Amino acid sequence: MQDSDRHPTETLVMECARCGEAKPHEVSISIREGTTRVDVRGENEKFSRRPHVVYRCPDCGRSTAKKVQ
Repeated sequence: MQDSDRHPTETLVMECARCGEAKPHEVSISIREGTTRVDVRGENEKFSRRPHVVYRCPDCGRSTAKKVQ
């Protein structure tokens, strides 16, 4: 799965699964491919990329991405 460049835009306090406590996370938007290129025909490749919201814990570095509906 490939990402476009990510630039943190905000912070949001949320539970970190790795750290086990609520802390501010960096929030950014990333364009990611939802399928592998092998599964997508050339003319449909542009439709395989979708925006995702990425939450990153600045303490442990763990990132979680959720597809934007």
